[in-house]
Amino acid sequence: VMAVPEARILHSVRATAAGEQTLFWYHRNLIWLWMKNFPWQLLILYAPHLVLHMILVLIRSVFRGWPLLYCRSILAGLTGAHRMLPKRKFIQDNRVIRISELRSRLDGNWIAVHRALHKARKTHDNRLKEQ
Repeated sequence: VMAVPEARILHSVRATAAGEQTLFWYHRNLIWLWMKNFPWQLLILYAPHLVLHMILVLIRSVFRGWPLLYCRSILAGLTGAHRMLPKRKFIQDNRVIRISELRSRLDGNWIAVHRALHKARKTHDNRLKEQ
């Protein structure tokens, strides 16, 4: 496996699948992604951002009609997080960059990132409507 920092991917949420099951897996797996890949120092540092993200998605889920689905996905992510510990150990033991370097790559304009994701999601939704 080779890391290519210059590579950029625009991923539109629900681009390959749609529906309740996809939303469940996405939000459950997001918790597992954080659990596996964030060093503890960064997990603690970014915890307020991650919790705020979860609260905002919960609010949005109320308006979209899937608050129970979202809550189930978060619960599944949290209750299954212990299964990520062996993977976490392997990933963290084999990390080749320092935490400070990883943090510098993660720090950025979060608002711009969320706006770009929102715009990509709207574009994707509009294309689906046209089909």
